[in-house]
Amino acid sequence: MTEDYHVCPHCQGVGIIEVVWQGISRDAADAADCPMCNAEGYITREQAERYDAGWRLRRARIKAGKSLREAADERGISVKQMADIEWGRA
Repeated sequence: MTEDYHVCPHCQGVGIIEVVWQGISRDAADAADCPMCNAEGYITREQAERYDAGWRLRRARIKAGKSLREAADERGISVKQMADIEWGRA
């Protein structure tokens, strides 16, 4: 791995994340491929920069006491688009 790649912050380089299913009668956990790194365990420098910028936006939004919907409405975008920005997917 070169300096152009970084350990995936979502799965910590494992490539797999834990998914928790909450049901009426019980909760269950399962493993799934990491959607951020496509189960490879690393992301590109550009992805890492987008993730870091989005995470800073998310922390500022939460500190300001704003919901994801409020932040999206302020920017004139959908909630999904705002979430994608905060998670570095856009």
